[in-house]
Amino acid sequence: MVINWGDEEELFDCRIRYGAHFKAPTQHEIEVEQEASGRIRFFDRDIILAALARANPAMKVAILLGINCAFYPGDTAAITLDDLTLVSEYPGHAFRRVKNGFHRAGAFWPETVTAIREYTREHRNPKTKGERTLLLTRYQ
Repeated sequence: MVINWGDEEELFDCRIRYGAHFKAPTQHEIEVEQEASGRIRFFDRDIILAALARANPAMKVAILLGINCAFYPGDTAAITLDDLTLVSEYPGHAFRRVKNGFHRAGAFWPETVTAIREYTREHRNPKTKGERTLLLTRYQ
């Protein structure tokens, strides 16, 4: 990818040719190599608890949404207060994923509900519909 980018930006004196024998590894091959080398691809319970203990209220919500709901950063940035149901027997969310546009719903863990309530009580008082995103970014 870097070589192709450099070629497109004309950063090299000549075209770099890596030949037909070069083939990027598949995702499966990468994962097999990582497993064999002992590198982990997940956060264990201790890492997550340490992160939650150090996180500010907004980051705590983001971490819990990622773990509880499998949210990507784009989902976390896009979900609005209107997508949340916190006062219910089954608190959760319902919105369209940023990545693929599919409607998605899910239930929140009690820890996620508590973190969202604490964060919104102290840090969110939207005055307009445009300010309805759950977590504000530096661009809002």
